[in-house]
Amino acid sequence: ACPAGCMSGILTALGAWTGILFNDYAQCAANRCSNATWDMLTMDFLKVSSKSSPASVAGAIAGLIKDGNPVRIQSVGAGAVNQAVKAIAIARGYLIPVGIDVSCTPSFAEIAINGELRTAIRFTVDPHLVDGATLSAEELGSIVSSASAVHGA
Repeated sequence: ACPAGCMSGILTALGAWTGILFNDYAQCAANRCSNATWDMLTMDFLKVSSKSSPASVAGAIAGLIKDGNPVRIQSVGAGAVNQAVKAIAIARGYLIPVGIDVSCTPSFAEIAINGELRTAIRFTVDPHLVDGATLSAEELGSIVSSASAVHGA
């Protein structure tokens, strides 16, 4: 669990990603957890459901981007895709004032859920600097490496 206790028991109790988890995820990200719980949270995709809170997911997206981590989102179903798109738009609003803008690339993926094939929509969120923004070389390098890691460059 997180040293600050922000994730204790949550993953086990939920058994899957939900909107509730993102509230705790944002707290865990703020605490910069560096243990097994944090590793679970930095998995390949943030999984967004139709019940996910767009503001909470947006906080997770913005936090990951500010820390230079790649952001990929996965959603299944129209409601989940709607929540994911709203979260990306809200995250953009969080990041613009600090000089970072985002764009996203959607794609399709076939995934198995309970033994049944479903079509997921995945979003790769790419950071880039707002015109005139200044970041330190370390911050810029972190953002560039994040985007490169997502695209396999």
